[in-house]
Amino acid sequence: MLSFELGSDHRFVLNKQAPNLQLWLSSPVRGPLRYEFRDDAWVNNRDEHPLLASVAEDVAAISGLQLEFGAVEEAIREALEEMER
Repeated sequence: MLSFELGSDHRFVLNKQAPNLQLWLSSPVRGPLRYEFRDDAWVNNRDEHPLLASVAEDVAAISGLQLEFGAVEEAIREALEEMER
């Protein structure tokens, strides 16, 4: 589980659901969401919005901070390419 807070009122929780092969996010902006790994990214199982972009948007909505996950996304792609070799 990964959790972090922005101030005292805004807590994010990301938890793996191994039996379902999902990640579950609880966001103070969007509420509870489920994500599945498809096409080299974690995407929402209903409308297919990407997990990392959602976290960045929600953090920005609360704090004005702009998060960048480009390096994380690149590391995921590189790891998948390595696994395919």
